[in-house]
Amino acid sequence: MPSPAPLLGLKPSRVLGACGVGVATGQGVFVVDADGAQGRASLDVLEMSGADLGLLVDTPSGGRHAYFTAPDGQWVPNSVKRLSSYPGIDIRGDGGFVAAPGSSYNGKPYILTADADLHQAPDWLISAAIGGRKQRDKADTNPLI
Repeated sequence: MPSPAPLLGLKPSRVLGACGVGVATGQGVFVVDADGAQGRASLDVLEMSGADLGLLVDTPSGGRHAYFTAPDGQWVPNSVKRLSSYPGIDIRGDGGFVAAPGSSYNGKPYILTADADLHQAPDWLISAAIGGRKQRDKADTNPLI
């Protein structure tokens, strides 16, 4: 999948004042959210284990977001501290979001550090992210009237 960096490279501070921009995850795109030094070390382990990192964003807290694609139709849920083999790693998947590059938190920016195509996550990473959970039925979005 081509890089979404032209969209993600938006400078919200110029466009929206103090507001940030969120990137919705899910429907084939998910983000490995590596929190702080521990998460970045786990992200390095993921890379050494065969996860081909593409688009990367450094976060204001010293962490990093790594964007991945999943096979068409593959559900990848949000999770926090569920990947016990990878401390400091959370997943932002279906129904989640991350802050876009150019956004800031406490005056510190989210910075695009590797502008690359999104790579498909390896099967083992998707399996770890799902962790045996089953996809719930989605709510009916049809209007009541």
